[in-house]
Amino acid sequence: MIRVYFAAALAVALPAAPASAATLVGSYGFDNSLTSSTAGGPTLGLIDPTGTSGFGTDTVFGTERTVFNFRGATAGGSQSGLVFDAAGLLGANSYSVAMTFKFNERNGGWRRILGTNDRTDDDGFYVNTANNLTVFPQAGSNVNFVSGAYRNVVLTVDGNKVSAFIDGGASFSTLSDVMSLSKGSGKLTFFADNILEGGLGEWSSGSIAALRVYDGVLGATEIAKLNEIPFVNNAVPEPATWAMLISGFGLVGSMMRRRRRAPLALADGGARRRWGAAAGIPSCSPCEPCRTPESRPTASRRQGESRHEREQRQVFRTGSA
Repeated sequence: MIRVYFAAALAVALPAAPASAATLVGSYGFDNSLTSSTAGGPTLGLIDPTGTSGFGTDTVFGTERTVFNFRGATAGGSQSGLVFDAAGLLGANSYSVAMTFKFNERNGGWRRILGTNDRTDDDGFYVNTANNLTVFPQAGSNVNFVSGAYRNVVLTVDGNKVSAFIDGGASFSTLSDVMSLSKGSGKLTFFADNILEGGLGEWSSGSIAALRVYDGVLGATEIAKLNEIPFVNNAVPEPATWAMLISGFGLVGSMMRRRRRAPLALADGGARRRWGAAAGIPSCSPCEPCRTPESRPTASRRQGESRHEREQRQVFRTGSA
């Protein structure tokens, strides 16, 4: 019965959940796996020519966690990174990426965060020489991002508008088609720099603790909530689902309380006998409560009933011994 109430509560709560223009299609907690905890999300591809990348533990925002360490060297053939295959999952110009990561070196140097061009040109999302987030070659910010510390970074692409956020706050917004997925084969390449054209070697080793990919554009409120709960954990709901769950559990509790208050229905003599036995009340076949409704004595027939029969009838009438 509780399962029925729970399902009903969720059905009622779902329409009341906050609407979002973004749908989570891939989430990665890097708990010794590159698979997605979101159903249907692809397993991340690995670029690791040196064979030195892998999982390890690190302190992230004061908590020890399993992370993925991308290792290698700045030479194009030695850089490591991750690949998200967005085919059939993301709109070419409408998606969002949220990640918690750090770089280990190259303060004051270019460091690639994300590209959409299969590593064929220098365009993409970077940390620049001023240690700020930027979309090259269009625009950047004055919000500092230094190596050696984990940060929560979100990139949104809404048509030709590209916006970046760091630790829940806005970093910059610019008009650009640089991050369009139509430029390449529809894949997001993280950290590994381009191997063709100019600006080669703009790479740093580092670690990533969480990655979420959305079809559609996250709003400022959702981005702020992700900053509060950055880690991906199968046991913890996404921030956008908290209101739905709270409403659902509240409704379940209310329904169960009403059910407990409902009077006990005793449909027949058999049910009455079972209830009496459970309550520790002795029963006897001649007594009025043990008879079916059709065979109950009328008021005139009760004149000759024993004291014991009267007490039994009063117990079942009031529901207390």
